Amino acid sequence: MAYFKGLSDARLAPFAEWQPDECPSPELSKRIDEYMVLLPGARAITPARHDRMPYRVFFAQIGERLRHTYEGRANGYQNLRQFRADVPSRSDELAGQQGANAGLFYVQRLLRRIDTFGFHLATLDVRQHASVLHDVVSRGLDDPDWLLRSSKDRRRLLADALEKDLGPSVELDALGKRNLAVFDAIMQGRHRYGPAAVGYFIVNGATGADDVLAALLLARWAEAYDKHTGEVALDIAPQFGIACRSRPVWRDDAGNCWRSVVSATSRSAWAYAVRADWVLGRQ
Repeated sequence: MAYFKGLSDARLAPFAEWQPDECPSPELSKRIDEYMVLLPGARAITPARHDRMPYRVFFAQIGERLRHTYEGRANGYQNLRQFRADVPSRSDELAGQQGANAGLFYVQRLLRRIDTFGFHLATLDVRQHASVLHDVVSRGLDDPDWLLRSSKDRRRLLADALEKDLGPSVELDALGKRNLAVFDAIMQGRHRYGPAAVGYFIVNGATGADDVLAALLLARWAEAYDKHTGEVALDIAPQFGIACRSRPVWRDDAGNCWRSVVSATSRSAWAYAVRADWVLGRQ
């Protein structure tokens, strides 16, 4: 985000020296007026002598809204789509009004960087060990024998909890609240920085379907799901541990482990996941 903030200051300066031969389009004039209401303070960014330079004014307004987004203030961009929607129309207008030498290159480069990076530099994967997930489930269901149960037994209980949309039986302790807060942070990060900002939720040390279902149940408890479809809005990726194999990892071995997870999971419970892929060789 700091990258775009600096770009709006340093790279859009050529617009200050350019005035189009034609009047600004009605769309541009409308957007400038809307930004005057949305960000009243942006008016002070450009001096009065730039009032007849609409592109300078508008890009200064975009830069101010980027600052609001970066600093988490009100009226910032809610998502990347809003930011990108402001830029292409300006690029088209510049190309049509002899603006190729007055900043069109910078706008096109900005578009390429928006499409490449968005509001984040790299996709973040989140990892948690299956044993921690089961520990939270055990406390939430108030089942002290949970960790002693067989994988098959836990799988049955978890599938039932998902199908009936059961919540915690008791108030979660600090460990449980911290783990649910991770799911909430994932949803907030995807909303603010775009869906690609956060990638897989990796269940480390997975050995069976119960490990994946434990993650799905906690995601439900954290309300990290689509309110219309009921699908968990996460990409769950089990990373199979040593217990799932007795020799070095090869694709067929991991595939067999994965098939055992899918075959052991009820279709209705699995419908809560958007998708869940096995991860090969990620440490």
